[in-house]
Amino acid sequence: MPQSEPPEEIIESSTEIGQVLGWLGRSADVEARPVDEILRSITETSAHTLRVARVNIWLYDEAHLSLNCIEGFDARSNRHESGETLLASEHPSYFQSLELLRHVSALDVHADPRTRELDRYLHEHDIATILDVPMLRSGRVFGVVCHEHVGAPRSFRTSDRLFAGSVGDLVALVLETAQRLELERERARLRESMARMAQLDSLGWLAAGVAHDFRNLLMVIGSHNELLQQSEQSPQSEPQRPLEARSRDGQRHSTEAISTAVASAAALCDQLQAYAGKGTTLQRRVTIAAAIADTVRVFQGRVPSGVTFETSIDSALPPAELDAIAIARAVMNLLVNALEALPERGGRIRLSLSESEPGAVARDRGYDFRTGPGRCALVEVSDNGVGIPAPLLARVSDPFFTTKERGSGFGLATVLGTVRAHRGVFHVESVEGQGSRFCIWLPLLDE
Repeated sequence: MPQSEPPEEIIESSTEIGQVLGWLGRSADVEARPVDEILRSITETSAHTLRVARVNIWLYDEAHLSLNCIEGFDARSNRHESGETLLASEHPSYFQSLELLRHVSALDVHADPRTRELDRYLHEHDIATILDVPMLRSGRVFGVVCHEHVGAPRSFRTSDRLFAGSVGDLVALVLETAQRLELERERARLRESMARMAQLDSLGWLAAGVAHDFRNLLMVIGSHNELLQQSEQSPQSEPQRPLEARSRDGQRHSTEAISTAVASAAALCDQLQAYAGKGTTLQRRVTIAAAIADTVRVFQGRVPSGVTFETSIDSALPPAELDAIAIARAVMNLLVNALEALPERGGRIRLSLSESEPGAVARDRGYDFRTGPGRCALVEVSDNGVGIPAPLLARVSDPFFTTKERGSGFGLATVLGTVRAHRGVFHVESVEGQGSRFCIWLPLLDE
């Protein structure tokens, strides 16, 4: 692990700037430390080494029309600040000098033609002398590291200029490395998301195909069973013997059992097609609050004592294009799932409805079926139950996968299919032993 601070004797000795730079280079490990922490360390060390009051790191906006301070250290107050902005339209000479010079060194900032137009900023911070180093990326200036001295004007030595230039190069390297790592992580997240969606598509097509063929077989079984039932109900010309009566009773029980099994299998086909996002839907313009109102009332009636059920419903949200029955069924699935996850002593379940945009984590680790950006409503069901073990979290929406003794493995799979049919976003967060959070984002219609 890098030291938290360079040795004091190094900071005090200007002849040992190579050792200071070596320490900074070793501590600037973007993969091991947050970028903000590295930049704070660099500005503090630079201020102490060059004996200046302020060191700031500025970045251009995309159009090179402004500089924005992303990290600033004031040695007088030992405080870090950021957020100031300088506009190119108000300081053209200074911005032009950054594009042309390796260093912008002004002994008297109020007299130097390159910096005197920064008068308001200079007076605000009592700056007398500056040593600014532009940062380059692919041969183009993308920012600047400013070393600002207060009080009487002072000159900077050649070693000071070399040190400041090396600091600028180091900051540029840190920012470029951080950007590269973030792009690599984004690519990895994108590959993972694409692989997950591809797997869902393949499972969905398989489920839809199985449901279609299986339903055809059920139609054959059901039609023959109806013929048997009709033959049982046909009038008898002669009185039945006891043995024949018992035989017909047994046949009737068998046909009833077949009818029950056919109905259950047909429901299973419906669930398979819902998971595939190919179930029959009747979407119309309706508010989500209205779609789930009956679900909330029904669930409240079945909440046992010892369980707290909280709701936060924003009824003023714009309408959406919904299959109200499918959305109500999905929310009920999540509520029942939360109830079954609570320990025997009870717990808490919370249902909320609000306007919200899915964050990066939900988009990357969840399922995003949207066709583009837009306003969304968030339906969130959370509990403080047993939670889901991390290795199983990625499989909770798979069909036939369940951790319950009597579960069918289709509750969350059906929810996922419903979200898919509505072009929404579905994401699950859970910590074993602490609880779970199920989130559904549904697109809202433009008012």
